[in-house]
Amino acid sequence: MTLTAPLEHSAATFWQQFHATADPVERRRAQFLALLAEGRPMGEVLQTTGYSRVTTYALVRRYRERGLGALRDGRQDNRGAPRLLTDGQRRTLHDRLQADAGRGVLWSGRDVQTWLREQYGLTESDAQAHG
Repeated sequence: MTLTAPLEHSAATFWQQFHATADPVERRRAQFLALLAEGRPMGEVLQTTGYSRVTTYALVRRYRERGLGALRDGRQDNRGAPRLLTDGQRRTLHDRLQADAGRGVLWSGRDVQTWLREQYGLTESDAQAHG
């Protein structure tokens, strides 16, 4: 991979970011961009960081779009899909499962799906859409 344009920030800026964060993902991204900004050969950069070529293309593109914000690991902000059941519905299901278990009746996954459909109109595709 050859950069067609220089990076907006210097290697020193990336190394400063590298030392300023404790987040391992941000550190690795800063290291990658610092080495690239220093003009190191791509093979050396890949070997040092453990990134694949595909990942490096994505990271450089992301850096060009977001600048230093591209270093940030946004996964912790991903709240995931909304819950399929409300808290009340989950409590009701839990209570039902506990009551039946106390009588020696164990539910299968299919039993839970049937109950959810009968009680709340939820289908298997609803569950798949949520996770």
